[in-house]
Amino acid sequence: MRLTAKQFAAILAQPGYSADGWQSKPVKTLWPKAESKLEAKFDQVWALVKGQALEAEYKFHPVRKWRFDRCHVGAKVAIEIQGNGRHQNYTGYRLDREKINAAQELGWVVFELTGDQIGWPELERIRDFINSRGDK
Repeated sequence: MRLTAKQFAAILAQPGYSADGWQSKPVKTLWPKAESKLEAKFDQVWALVKGQALEAEYKFHPVRKWRFDRCHVGAKVAIEIQGNGRHQNYTGYRLDREKINAAQELGWVVFELTGDQIGWPELERIRDFINSRGDK
């Protein structure tokens, strides 16, 4: 599908879009995912527990466009942060189970955290688990 200059300008006028560097960087998605408050909280606590460097929004599946909120690729450990939204209805819950089951089939260990679980003891435990697996 080709866009006219007018259509492209209309897309760039939407919140979250910029024309900076558009010639060399294609738009990855029409709805860019903003980091949630819970993800920011996770990153802050993760730094406090001196956790390993993690990938954000890592696409783990060879066919589907599923992504992990955070993960350590070498140890195949993922962290999914469950906030409000689609996780609270049946369809969203079922789709999340499909994603997690597919990740497990590919050898990933997935930790699912609610907002109140993002704290020192839980993240220390995940950090230690990643350390125990080492870079595989």
